[in-house]
Amino acid sequence: MQAKTGKSYQHMLAILDAAGAINMNHTQMAEYLSGQYGEEHSWHFQMLTVAYEQERNLREKYQKPGGCPAHQAYRRD
Repeated sequence: MQAKTGKSYQHMLAILDAAGAINMNHTQMAEYLSGQYGEEHSWHFQMLTVAYEQERNLREKYQKPGGCPAHQAYRRD
């Protein structure tokens, strides 16, 4: 993270806390970071928002947005 953004992982988590990310959804967090630090880091911000959600107990490991486990099979009717 630091090599790409100039900020440490913990610093980026603190930035999200200060921005009120605890009340944002995944997309809002990623968009906030991209708006602040540039679209060229969007892949890293996606990864960071997942880590943030896991560390703040907003998402379980391997959980997809919306609460579905990543291993859950989906059926289209």
